[in-house]
Order: sequence, then C-alpha cells, then structure tokens
Amino acid sequence: MVLKLTEASEASVPFYDLDDSGQPVGPPKTEVQLIQLPEPLGFNLLRLLYALFAATTMFRCVDRFGWADRPGQTPDPLSVVPANTKTDLASIPSFLWGIVPSYGRHTMCAVLHDVRCDEAAEARKAGHRQLAARRRRLADNQFRATLKRHARLGPITRWIMWAAVRLFGYIPLGATAVVGILAAMLHHARPTFTAIAAALDGVTIWPWLAPLDFLPKTIASGLAWCSDQMAGQGTYLGVVGGLAGLALLLAAIRSIEADGPVDGSSQGPAAFSPAGFGGLIAALVVGALALPPLLPLIVVTLLTRVVLALFDYVGFAIDWLRVKIGLASDDDKATPPTPPRLPGLPTAAGFEGAAPQRGAAEPSA
Repeated sequence: MVLKLTEASEASVPFYDLDDSGQPVGPPKTEVQLIQLPEPLGFNLLRLLYALFAATTMFRCVDRFGWADRPGQTPDPLSVVPANTKTDLASIPSFLWGIVPSYGRHTMCAVLHDVRCDEAAEARKAGHRQLAARRRRLADNQFRATLKRHARLGPITRWIMWAAVRLFGYIPLGATAVVGILAAMLHHARPTFTAIAAALDGVTIWPWLAPLDFLPKTIASGLAWCSDQMAGQGTYLGVVGGLAGLALLLAAIRSIEADGPVDGSSQGPAAFSPAGFGGLIAALVVGALALPPLLPLIVVTLLTRVVLALFDYVGFAIDWLRVKIGLASDDDKATPPTPPRLPGLPTAAGFEGAAPQRGAAEPSA
C-alpha cells in the first residue's frame, strides 16, 4: 500500500523535491509518498514487549526531498532525504499516539529527523562521538524549527516533542530525567498514590476482568510502596539531589562536541558547547513540566495495550485449539491462526493501492 499524506499548501513551506544534483524542483513540497514495509513474521516475545514502547512499523519514503531555511534556497547536504529512505515516521510509542500521532502534518519533519539521526549514529559508530553529539543536537534543533515553520504545530506540542528527542537521543540522560521526575512525583503526590492503591485493592471494574486485576493492582501497590519510601524529606532530597547532579554531569558530557566533514569520516578538536548544554537543561525543564500531567494517561493507555495484547493471545490460543481438534470451519482451516501483533499504525484515509517499485520490499497489506 502507498500512503500519500497531503499537507496544507503554504507559500512559506521550505521542503522541496530535489533533482539529481540536489537543486529544488517545483513549488514547495506539500505531499510525501510512503510504502509500508512488511513486519517480521512469527512470534517473538522480545519484539512484542518492544512494540509496547516503540514504533515498530517501518515505511519506505519514495520521494527525494530536502529542507531549506528559506524559500528558494538550496538545501544543505545534511538536510536531504534520499529516495527510498526507511523510516518509522515520528518515533512515538504507540501508547502516546492519542497525544501526538506518529504521522500527520509533521511527517516530513520526522522523516528528515530520522535521516539526520542516522547520520549522527554513523559518526558514532565510526568512533567520532563528539561529532555525533553535535550532529544530533543540530538535528533535534532543526526538527523543532520544522515543526514550527512547516507543520505549524503549537508551541507546547513542538517543545514537548523536541525535549523528548533531545533527552532520549542520549539514553542515560533521558532515563535519569524520567527517574528523577518520578521520584519527585512519588514524594509530592504520596496521598494520591496511596488512595489509588487502596481503591483498586477492593474494586474490580468488570467481573470478567478479574483474572487480570493483578496488573493494575500490582503497579498501583508498587507505586504506593515507592511513595512511602520517598515520604521522608531527607530521603527525597538525597535521591532527587543525586539524580539532578547525575543529570547535570551527563548533560555536560553530552555537550562536548566537535565539527567534521559531511561524510563523517573524521572530526575536529572537541570542545564544550554552551549551546548544547543550555539546550539539554531546557529539555530537562520541559520534561519536568510536561511529564507529571501526562503520566496518568500514559499509564492507563499502556495498561490497556497490555490487557488487549493478553486477550488477543488468549483468542489466538482458542483459535489454534479449535483447528487442532477439528472444530474450526473450513474457512478457518484454510487460514491457520497466527499470533496476533499489537495494534499498528492507524489506517489513514489516504491509502492507495500501487505496485511496488523496482528494488522495493513487498509492502504489507
């Protein structure tokens, strides 16, 4: 299937189709063509768990295009999306799609960001960590700029999206930030966690869900216990202070950057980047402000996804057993049951059937 996303045409949109020499062709780009790639077959528990937290559906971007800072300007070589680039669009976990979808007006922004992150990753694999840090910072900042000037997202949404890619572009810093924010929430919202655990302990929302009560009850009880451990002011200050110090240290390490050629084959002298450090501190502040109000929605949605996945696998086991003992219909026997996958990318109205191009992977239906 080919997914064609048409975005609002605006004279100031600085994405352009490019010719073979890298020069802009035609008016500003308002449409991108994607082909969904087949997912791996068979059951894999690790892939199932990973799918809960990450976008796993991959696409091939047919178009070759680039981003220019101003209309009519030739895109920088590092701001070009080659034809047939593989992408997962916006790398947003599926349980957050209710807040920010993985595709939409920001699709081209996300594809370009994927390409630039891959360039940073290649520099890191070559041993040029400081060059990779600089390229990742520039990619994240450009992502925020494209969200504003092309996708026209609101300031709160684009700053949250920028903070997420900025922090989790360096996993140790992102993980430290999340743990620190959770620790602060456990201390300040202790009565809430305790009340939720007590309420869930004596309630079953639906009787037929009783076998799965252990999921929300275990999580709520665990959070309440952690909240009790964080109740003391000394414990709270020690834990949060230690995590804050670690976050500052990691931000300083990440802010040591170096420049280099476009191909990433080498890097210049490394130096501390005040802009890089300041950006990471800003991302930490945005994360501290945004995560607390979003956390309840994240937890509820993630639990719903887990419960749905468990029921899907129960249904698969029943279908498989019906086939094995001969109770299945002829149609069911003709299509043996396969392990279900977690819900993938929502169907878009713009899907159009098309034959795959030469050299392309066969798209999944």
